[in-house]
Amino acid sequence: MDYSNAKDIVRPSQEIHLVLDKKFVSGDSAIMIPKTSDGRVHFGVPWHNKVVIGTADIPKEKPVLEPRALDKEIDFILETASRFLEKAPTRADVKSVYAGLRPLAAPKGKNKINKGNFQRSQNCNLKL
Repeated sequence: MDYSNAKDIVRPSQEIHLVLDKKFVSGDSAIMIPKTSDGRVHFGVPWHNKVVIGTADIPKEKPVLEPRALDKEIDFILETASRFLEKAPTRADVKSVYAGLRPLAAPKGKNKINKGNFQRSQNCNLKL
């Protein structure tokens, strides 16, 4: 089917995750920061004697085969995490970095896609 005038209803959103030693969190509970300085969600999840910290909703215009974490995003995660973890992590503490894409509903109307304004609700568009 060809819908050359169809609107983009799904956009790729990049997520970035860093793996640190578990010494940065006490206990086995995850943490969630519901609104960071730029409006996104930030999380920390204990995992196999490590902790995975990260954020999502980094808007991308097009999907890429191998997403890569940007230095400024790694710095943002470390800076944000430093305010909530037992001690402030540095780049030297990062054991692994990974990034991935996921599809999210594009903002409605002519809104520009910014960090944090992807929709979390489901959309259903029917053409009858």
